[in-house]
Amino acid sequence: YSVAANLPRRRAYFGLAVCLVPVLAIDATGSTALSSWIFSIGAVTLSWTVGRLIRARRLMAAELEETTDQIAAERGALERLAVAEQRTKIAQELQTVVAESVSSMIVQAEAAKRLLNENLSKADAAMANIEDTGRAALSDMRRILGVLRHADAEPDLAPIPGIGQVAELIEEIRRSDRRVELQVE
Repeated sequence: YSVAANLPRRRAYFGLAVCLVPVLAIDATGSTALSSWIFSIGAVTLSWTVGRLIRARRLMAAELEETTDQIAAERGALERLAVAEQRTKIAQELQTVVAESVSSMIVQAEAAKRLLNENLSKADAAMANIEDTGRAALSDMRRILGVLRHADAEPDLAPIPGIGQVAELIEEIRRSDRRVELQVE
């Protein structure tokens, strides 16, 4: 049993032969019946076969454990890839937010510059819009960067505006001298 359970195939067969030779020699020297021969050979062969089966199970278990470890490593790699992909999308969103806000601020600054000589109150309103847009952009950047910095932790973010803030959002856009129309059906 031990030879079959612990040695590779070639050495295990050699061990079986080494075990069978003395048994056959003992049975051959004595005047034993055929049943004694069958029992002796059967006992050695059966114990050897059980050893080989146990070895095969151990090898299969080790192979399954290795496969499980590989699957876990691949799953971890896929999770890291998904996180990286999500972080890329967040970075693209950040770039979009910043680009839109800066573009709006530039347009508003040009309008304020033109209004300085004509209408100071409208120029002040345009400057206030630039300030509000800049603050909103910074707030959005902080929110998005907070997600990027703390990827493992649950982000503590203010909720995005919902249906209850539609009027406020429209008014904010109107203050930047954009024409906005709201239709409720």
